[in-house]
Amino acid sequence: MQHHSLSDSPFSSSPLSGQPLSNPQPLSPELEIIHQLSPLWAQRFTQLACFIWEHLDQPLPVTELAERVELSSYYFHRMFKAAFGEPVGSYIRRARLILAADHLLETDRPVIDIALDCGFSSPQALAKALKKQTGLTASEIRAARNQPGLTTITAIHAHLGQPTQSEQNPTQEQTIAAQLSFVRHTCPDRHFQCVRVKQATITDSYERWHAMASDSQQEMISLTLGNPHTDTLNDLKVWVGYAVEPDSANYMLTGGEFLSVRVSLTSTLGYYAAWEALIMYLVSEGLQPANDTPALEITHNPHNFEGPVDITLSVKLMPG
Repeated sequence: MQHHSLSDSPFSSSPLSGQPLSNPQPLSPELEIIHQLSPLWAQRFTQLACFIWEHLDQPLPVTELAERVELSSYYFHRMFKAAFGEPVGSYIRRARLILAADHLLETDRPVIDIALDCGFSSPQALAKALKKQTGLTASEIRAARNQPGLTTITAIHAHLGQPTQSEQNPTQEQTIAAQLSFVRHTCPDRHFQCVRVKQATITDSYERWHAMASDSQQEMISLTLGNPHTDTLNDLKVWVGYAVEPDSANYMLTGGEFLSVRVSLTSTLGYYAAWEALIMYLVSEGLQPANDTPALEITHNPHNFEGPVDITLSVKLMPG
């Protein structure tokens, strides 16, 4: 079968065969703390975090949340703060703002719909909360996707993260990302069946993948071509797909040396922080990415919505 070039078709990627990335590193403040708990409480609070994120459009009374982890309200408040690093009310407010900002950046949905779906009583309530937390209006956040580079988008997420006292890493997510362990490894040629995503957004990527692979138990492959320093979000080219045998592929990712990191995430804050940390690692180590090869993401649990997202980020390196 003839394989296409980058000029007329998607890139390539596939499970990282033979690479030592078997366990994801937690890249959310709550996950980092939760993983230090006993297995029983780690499981309960991980499930609680996922429940909160999946029900931000609904009231989340403390009594109901406490019942889900089998605690009284009295003990729940104290154990939640110990496990999540902040009070439950603060955590839920930030989660709703993070979700609202994601919708503003990735969709053209009316602000009123976004506000209600994210648990705000009105567009005015959302606007007030966004302005207080980020210093930006909903329109200004939405316009960030048309600005060159991802600096503004990264700054927006920094305002929404759990704060620290550090000027270098203003959020907990960035602090954790700065401590990630990256792996250089060699991969063989890998083969994929891919389709182009209309918009370079996380939301569209997942929707397109589930449409093409609804019955597949494969890992989700996402490939992004573009310059994160100069391109707008709309300029990036994204394909999604899954690994196949060579005779079924419409693209092959040639083998070579890659730099990778595997992380577990509960929100887009950790996702952007991980990519930012990977780029900084390239710079600090004097490594040159292969600019004509797309960046690779492998979502290892695309069908599992009961736990954190388990994802590997990877870039091919230039020889030498």
